[in-house]
Amino acid sequence: MERPQRPPPNPYYGLPLEEVTVAMHRRASQLQARTPRTPEERLALAEDTAYLLLTAAAALDPGTLMPHQPEEELRREGRT
Repeated sequence: MERPQRPPPNPYYGLPLEEVTVAMHRRASQLQARTPRTPEERLALAEDTAYLLLTAAAALDPGTLMPHQPEEELRREGRT
């Protein structure tokens, strides 16, 4: 039986905080533009935004992750 494919690692993890900040501003502009998107584009944007938010949250307060929370699950799986 084939193992499920793991999602790619978080592309924002390990970036300097300044780069994460720029990416967050860029994402906010993209979301505010209300550009029509296909379902696939919306899914990709949502997944990437989740990575961005997880990275920002970890940078703001790295000591608040708790077991059994989605953030910790992603971290254990190497997705952040």
